[in-house]
Amino acid sequence: IARMLREAEALDAGSMKPSELNEVYAARIDGVSLRARIPKSAGIKAPVVVALHGAGGSENMFFDSLGAGLGPRLAEDRGWVFISPRSAGNSVAASLKWLREVRGVEPGPLLVMGHSMGGGLAVQSGRSTPKAIALFAPAASMIPTEMANTPIFLSVGDDELRMLQGSFQRLRTQLNAASTIKTYPNCEHLMIVADALPDAFTFFDKVLAEQK
Repeated sequence: IARMLREAEALDAGSMKPSELNEVYAARIDGVSLRARIPKSAGIKAPVVVALHGAGGSENMFFDSLGAGLGPRLAEDRGWVFISPRSAGNSVAASLKWLREVRGVEPGPLLVMGHSMGGGLAVQSGRSTPKAIALFAPAASMIPTEMANTPIFLSVGDDELRMLQGSFQRLRTQLNAASTIKTYPNCEHLMIVADALPDAFTFFDKVLAEQK
């Protein structure tokens, strides 16, 4: 809160420009609310991670609750942009539009991750042509045709809800050879994000290195 106040005062005084903000706590475009972290170390066309939360959540979950902000930290360590929009059908496209048109940043390789309902939306993000996606106990049971060749990190906890365990089993049979499947012991629906995030980012590292 203290940092937000300092930044607000600096913006009001004109000693800081909106484009200089490392973290944008609240933005809205095309009806989608979002939160973003753009590290100062981000280079030209840096990779962009778009993280989609589950049902009942908000754009703050990946920053404040799921993994206690581990996702944005892992992205920042790599010099990557991290955006978490309010989950909707146009969330990924709106996030990229905001980055281009509001922040003036041309996105690099797109990486999409989603938890639960957000995982279901992540597999529908093919029109935005992600380089890879990471799914945490996704509420989805089918990989669309346009995502058939996309590398996918699929994860679930051993203590997951039976319905989502079934979705996981159906999805795993549809993945291509570039994908990775992981299960986590003593892990349930909300814990899976924190447990699997480090492996998901390692997977993203591998995919980007292989696609250079």
